[in-house]
Amino acid sequence: MARESTPDTLSATADAPRFDWREWTSFVGSVLGTALVVSIVLGGIVLLLA
Repeated sequence: MARESTPDTLSATADAPRFDWREWTSFVGSVLGTALVVSIVLGGIVLLLA
């Protein structure tokens, strides 16, 4: 019977991903900007058809 090896554990000093709030604010801004443009375009289409 083979012995099971101990699992590799990550140390606290490992290169963990860091939270960058600038990337998230850029992402949220682009999503909100896209939603605003799409809603304006769709509202204009509805007004033209009505």
